[in-house]
Amino acid sequence: MKSKRGITIKGKKTTQKQVLRIIWTCFFVLVATGCSTTKFGLNNTKPFKLRTFNFPQVIKIPRGENAKNDSSQVEKAINYISGLERDAQREFVLRDLFIKGNDLKEESFPSKASFAFKILIHFYPDSFEVHRDLVVSLIREGAFEEAEKSLEVAISKNFKQRSSFMLILAGLYSAVGKSDLSVKEYEKVLDIDKGNEEACIFLAKSLSNNGRSKKAVRILKNCSAVGKNNPIFFYYIGKIYLVEKNRVLADKYFKKALKSDPTYYQAVLGRGLIKEEEGKNKEAIRVYETFLKTGADNLVILNRLVQVLFTIEDFKKVIPYLEELVHSDQSNINLKVKLGILYTERKMFRKAVATFKEILKVAPNSDKVLYYLGALYQQLDEFDLAISHYNRITKESDLFFDSNLQISKLLRALVTAASSPELLNRIEKSVQKLGNVEGERAEAVKSSYIFAKAYYYGSKKRYDAAIREMKLITKMDLGQKYYLANLYDKDKKYKEAITLMMDVLEDHPENAQALNFIGYLMLENESDFDEAYALIKKAIEIEPNDAFIRDSLGWYFFKVGKFKKALVELKKAWNSEKKDVVISKHLAIVYQKLNNDLEAQKYFSEALKNCKEESQKREILDVMEKRILRRLPASLLNQ
Repeated sequence: MKSKRGITIKGKKTTQKQVLRIIWTCFFVLVATGCSTTKFGLNNTKPFKLRTFNFPQVIKIPRGENAKNDSSQVEKAINYISGLERDAQREFVLRDLFIKGNDLKEESFPSKASFAFKILIHFYPDSFEVHRDLVVSLIREGAFEEAEKSLEVAISKNFKQRSSFMLILAGLYSAVGKSDLSVKEYEKVLDIDKGNEEACIFLAKSLSNNGRSKKAVRILKNCSAVGKNNPIFFYYIGKIYLVEKNRVLADKYFKKALKSDPTYYQAVLGRGLIKEEEGKNKEAIRVYETFLKTGADNLVILNRLVQVLFTIEDFKKVIPYLEELVHSDQSNINLKVKLGILYTERKMFRKAVATFKEILKVAPNSDKVLYYLGALYQQLDEFDLAISHYNRITKESDLFFDSNLQISKLLRALVTAASSPELLNRIEKSVQKLGNVEGERAEAVKSSYIFAKAYYYGSKKRYDAAIREMKLITKMDLGQKYYLANLYDKDKKYKEAITLMMDVLEDHPENAQALNFIGYLMLENESDFDEAYALIKKAIEIEPNDAFIRDSLGWYFFKVGKFKKALVELKKAWNSEKKDVVISKHLAIVYQKLNNDLEAQKYFSEALKNCKEESQKREILDVMEKRILRRLPASLLNQ
C-alpha cells in the first residue's frame, strides 16, 4: 500500500530516502554500463529544417513536479507522435524528448523526466538507454511499484547489462520489505555471474539482517574463491562475525582482507575497533600505525589513531598525527584548538601561539582565543603582547574581569623583571600600548598601574610607600585587597589588616581566604584564640583541601597545646605544599616540642632549603633549639 511519505509493508514503513539509500549503490553500475547516447536511427534521417516544425503542444512536459502524469496523457502523446506523417518530424520530436528527459532527470525533476521516458519506451522498446533512464527517474520519483514493473520488463529484454537491472530490482525488493524476492533476485545474478561483487555483498547483507548469517558467510566465501584478490568478501565476513560478537573470527577475517590488500583501510578500522572495545588501546594504536607506515594516506584511520592516543593521554605521541590531520583539514577549528592546547601543555609555546593566531583569523573577536593568546604571551614573558590581547576582550565577555586581573599581574611582573631606573618607563610604555581605553577598562588600567608601583615598593620592603599607593585605587578588586591586607600585616598594622578583611567578609561571607587570613592573624597576635578557631574552622569547611587553611588549623592546635592534633593537620598541609617555608617550619616546631629531634631536623632542613629571603632564614634559626641547630649541616646554615 502506498503512502504519501513512503511505502508501508506489513505495518513497517520505509521512507523514500531509505529506499534510495539502499538501491543507490547499484545505480552507478547501470549508468556506467550504458553511458552512450542512443542515436534513435537518426543516421538514416533526411535533412530537416527546424523552422518548418513547431514542437507540439499536446506532448509538452506537465507543469509542476507533482503535475498529474497518468497513462491517458502518455497515450495521447504517443498517438500524436505516431500520427506524424514525416519520419523526420517524428524523429525530431523523439530526439528532443530524449534530451529534455535527460536534462530533467539530471536537474532533479524525476516525475517530469519519467513522463518523457514513458513516451519514448513505446517507440524504442529495445533501447537499453531508455529503459535505464525510465527506471532511474521512477525510483527518484518514488514510484516504486512502476519502477518494479519497468525493471522486470528490462530484465526480460536480455540486455548485455541485464545483471545491473537485476541488482536494482533486488535492492528495490529489499527496500520495500520483500526480502524473500530480494534474496532470489540476488541469487539469480550470482547464477549468471558467480563473482559479482554487488550481488555477493547485498545478498550477504540481506541474509545476515534476516538472521541467516551462516548462509551469508558461505556465499561470501564462495565469492572470495572466484575473486581471490578482492578483500571486500573477507571484510564482510568479518563484519558478520563482529555483529555476532565473535571478535576472534572477526579479527581473523579482517586480517585475511589485509593480507589480500594491505591498503584496505576498512579492515584496519575493524581490527582497531575490536582492540579498542577490548580495552587494548596500545594494540589498537599498533594496528593503526602499522597501516599508516605503509604510506597509505587515510584520514579515517589517522583520526581514529588520534582519538585513541587522546584516550590514553599520550599527548607527546599524538602531536605529529594531530599536526597531519590539521594540515589535511585546515578548516577544522576544533582540531586546531586541540593542537594549540597540546602545544601549550608540552610547553611548545611558540607553536601554540602560531596555531591560535591562525584560529584568530577565523574568529577575530573570540574572547577565549584572545585570552589564550594573552596567556601564551604571558608564558613567553612578552608582557606587552599579552596585555594587548587581554585588552581586546570586551566588557560583555565573562572573561572581562579576569583579563583585567591578568593585566594587573603582568604589570606586577614588569616590576619584578625591571630594574629600579627603568621600572616606571616600562610600565608607562605597556599602558600606552593599550590604546585609547574608556569606562571600566580605563579605571582597571589606572588601578593596575597604581598596583604595579605599590607592588614594587612592597618588594623593596617600603611598606608605607606601598600602602600609600594602594590607597589611591578607588575600587579595589579582591586580589588588591588581599595585597593591601598583607602590607598592613608586614607593617604591623594588624587592626587595619583585620578591618579590611572584615569588609571583604561583609560582601563575601563565604570567602575562605578572608576567614583564614583574619583567624591566622589573631593566632599570631594571640588576641582571641576562640574567635580565631571559629573563623579557621568555617574556612576549612568551605575549602577542606586548602593546604594553607589546614596549616592555620594545625597552628591553632599548637597554640592551645594540643600537639598531636596539630601534627595531624600540619602533615596534611605539608603533603599538599611541601615547598612552603611556613608550613615546613610549623611542622618542625611541633616535632621539636614533642622532642622528636630527627623529624624536627628533617622539616627545619626543608624550610631552610626553600628560603628565598635572608629574613625568612633568620626567623627559622631563631625558633630552633640549640640541640637541633647543632645537628644541621653547615651547607644549610651558610647557603
